[in-house]
Amino acid sequence: MSAVPRRQWTWTRPIPSRWADAWLERTAFVGLDRLAIVEKPGVKLARLEAYPETEAVGRKLVKHFGGRLRQVAAAAWLKKAEPAAPIRFGKKLVVAGKKPAKGDDFGGAAVLTIPAGLAFGTGQHATTGMMLRELAGLKEWESARVLDAGTGSGILALAARALGAPEVEAFDYDATALRTARENEKRNFRRPAIDWQERDVLKWKSRARFTLITANLFSELLVKRAAVLAQALRPGGLLLVSGVLATQAPAVRRALDAAGLAEEQWKRRGKWTMARYRRPLPLPTLRKRVTS
Repeated sequence: MSAVPRRQWTWTRPIPSRWADAWLERTAFVGLDRLAIVEKPGVKLARLEAYPETEAVGRKLVKHFGGRLRQVAAAAWLKKAEPAAPIRFGKKLVVAGKKPAKGDDFGGAAVLTIPAGLAFGTGQHATTGMMLRELAGLKEWESARVLDAGTGSGILALAARALGAPEVEAFDYDATALRTARENEKRNFRRPAIDWQERDVLKWKSRARFTLITANLFSELLVKRAAVLAQALRPGGLLLVSGVLATQAPAVRRALDAAGLAEEQWKRRGKWTMARYRRPLPLPTLRKRVTS
């Protein structure tokens, strides 16, 4: 008698081909072991496939992202992802897929542990990697007040805390993402300190003012909320944006310029870009000298 094959849940969703990498990164926080994109030359729509280990995880995908969940025989090649090798970002930050072994020497760098199942939230993807490298190169963390908009797995907020920021806030519209982010904070720190909030960036406004804002978001969201992000910065504060395809960079640049922010730098890795913008300091008030 032949063995009955193990059953496997498969989730699929049609997506625009140009947004393939962005969708991979956005869905990573649910803790999937494998994600795949199926594309055909000349076709504008692609198919995003994910292979959740349980029906519950699959139903979360349907709830939050639409698409279709079905049960099929597991493919022989479907194996659990191996933890990625530690990735170093400058001299101050390392991200590892599993807890480093005793004796591992990272030269005093802060080490974050993010599970291998969250591959697109660990810095392997260009959009996250560029942001982490930028954060690792910043100074004066001891007085930083940081906001991470669209936090996902929480890695940028966690990096800011690991690098020394005393105040860190982070929000995402998805409760599952926030649960994952909180778990990652527990995994890396003895006590919780980050203020995690469930917010929709399209409705979010802040009375607080931050010295640093990170926004790894779809370019459409950056364009629509550029002015709101600018207002949330203190004068002299820094905004780091990512998740922007090179073809979409001009529209994002126009929106950030219109919001009154000063462009400092754009960087590119493959087809992805990130940028640094700063809120200008106010001009000194000129007083007229009265003479008798």
